[in-house]
Amino acid sequence: MLEKCLNKLTLLQRDLFERTYKSHLATMGIAMREQHSLENIKTVKWDKKESCLKVYFNHGEWFHYYSNGSWG
Repeated sequence: MLEKCLNKLTLLQRDLFERTYKSHLATMGIAMREQHSLENIKTVKWDKKESCLKVYFNHGEWFHYYSNGSWG
């Protein structure tokens, strides 16, 4: 499922996802990392209006991944 979402992104958007996701995961403890594993990502979409990726997880949480490598 995740690979299908990532394949819809441009190479720059995919690189942004990979870099930001890695940094994001590094800030979490073990239990949180498990909840936010790649297997638990429901979808990743580019939001043209906000110029960011929106990353949705199966448990309902979601984040913006911004082009500067930050998230929120």
